[in-house]
Amino acid sequence: MSSNYETELQRLETTDKKAFGRLKATYKSKLKLLSENEYLQELEANLNIETNHLMVINSIISMFYTCKNLGYQYFSVDPVFEINNLSVKNFDILFVKYESNGAKIILVEVKSSLANIRKEIKDFETTKEVYKNNKTIFEEFVGETIIHEDFVFAVPISYKDDIVKSISQNFTNIQEFILWSVDSLKSRVSEIKQSADHAIERTAKRVHLYSELDPLFAGQEFTNANPLSFTPLGNIIHILQFFYTEIYHKLKKDKINFEGNNYDFHIDLLKVLVSSIRETDNHYPEHKDKIIKLVLDFGVQYNILKKINQNEYRLKFTNKPYAIKEVLCKEHVNQKMIRDAEKSALEDYLINQKYNQQSLFNF
Repeated sequence: MSSNYETELQRLETTDKKAFGRLKATYKSKLKLLSENEYLQELEANLNIETNHLMVINSIISMFYTCKNLGYQYFSVDPVFEINNLSVKNFDILFVKYESNGAKIILVEVKSSLANIRKEIKDFETTKEVYKNNKTIFEEFVGETIIHEDFVFAVPISYKDDIVKSISQNFTNIQEFILWSVDSLKSRVSEIKQSADHAIERTAKRVHLYSELDPLFAGQEFTNANPLSFTPLGNIIHILQFFYTEIYHKLKKDKINFEGNNYDFHIDLLKVLVSSIRETDNHYPEHKDKIIKLVLDFGVQYNILKKINQNEYRLKFTNKPYAIKEVLCKEHVNQKMIRDAEKSALEDYLINQKYNQQSLFNF
């Protein structure tokens, strides 16, 4: 799909050669001003944030794997990230407890860093409303009538006091707020709960220690069982890195066992990988199809895959598979710099066009 810059450039090439040259020259000058190192540093910072996010998610999930006393089972990450083909605010983890008359669920929003606590909590409340307005879709997802739900805001332990303070001072109208404080180093999750039952207490005491989850978990260590390498809504770099590595090692193994094999693969291999990543991860088939399409489309766009035909692809980068992250990051930055330079050049061009037209009109 062509960008607005490319569309305008194509139009000018046949209608106004001078304007075509000016726009192209502006783009080149804009691109030269951009710093590849700055873009790489920004991307690395974003990837680190997501890595920390995954660490907290994995810590919480692993405790539910090892603890049977809770009765809840891990169901999925990014449970319903689209409704009627539109992206919606989404929780990070879904736990389900099946009972004779229906299902109880826990929906967890995970934040590994908090730049703006008030905004994050407001977004959390919005996400709750998305669930409440689409409860039947979640019931279809878990396969049972939902008879009870808990909404949990989970953060690393270092943010616990700031969250409690913000809730006490700024969100006294929230009916219930459950906070999980995650200490990955000590394998500990603590729960703090604000309830409407305590509204008559002084504001400073409305957030109070509700229960320690330690007795339920019986001091069990985080197991990192079945850890996540990415989430469906995660950074494309992490997603491509995971699948490229998995495909490479599978093809490399086949290459050893069956001499003469190249690095071509059928999309069925990708389908198998998506289905077997985590057997306990429940997603709609269309969600899995979107992941497959994402990997193939961006793999081609980032020049690590070559499309041979409708169902077959080839790995283009096979010398140093462990360095695939660096390759992906450089290509991601390169494309972002091009997009930013195109956008800036087109904006300047349109402003100048408008100015020239106004000057001509005034004259």
